[in-house]
Amino acid sequence: THTHTMAEADGVPAASEAAAPAADLPMDDPLSAVAEPVPEPVQSKPVHPRVAQYHLRIANAFRIFDSDNSNSVVVGELGTIIRSLGCCPSEADLRDILLECEDEESTGVIKYERFEPVMTRLLVEKKFHSADEDLITRAFKTLDEEGEGTLSPEVLSTILTTEGEPLTEDELQELLTASVDPETNVVYYEDHAAIMALDHEVYADV
Repeated sequence: THTHTMAEADGVPAASEAAAPAADLPMDDPLSAVAEPVPEPVQSKPVHPRVAQYHLRIANAFRIFDSDNSNSVVVGELGTIIRSLGCCPSEADLRDILLECEDEESTGVIKYERFEPVMTRLLVEKKFHSADEDLITRAFKTLDEEGEGTLSPEVLSTILTTEGEPLTEDELQELLTASVDPETNVVYYEDHAAIMALDHEVYADV
């Protein structure tokens, strides 16, 4: 017959079944008993509705050239994007903007997360302000001999590469991609003037 030990008879586990010594439990480590607190989210400053509108315009302009949806564009497209938002920096100014937008190690691309705050600041400060929409429209109308409200890519190309500070071939092609209607192959210049012109009142209350 099986003989019970005194310990078993009293309901006490045998030595082989005893729990691990208390010293083996990491009780002296407070993190083992209390979960690490989750940091409170930083409360960001509310974005002014009009600034939010410009964020949307910046995003839309950027997306046109982000062909692979990588939230980045090649460096050579930066000038066209900035001009499409109504700013007209010189080539020297454009180089300074590029330095602000590029990563510390030049990769040949501009990330949206770097571009948006820089472009927003330029718009807020009204840097490189273009002429207003009416003036731009009237300038285009002088080239519209037929009075049809459109310009051919050829006419626009001639003006942009011979007048003022001419665009490079790459810049011209990028601008035409953004402004020429793909179905009719013409530029509806009143729409394009609206894109180019900055609203002088947008940041009045910011």
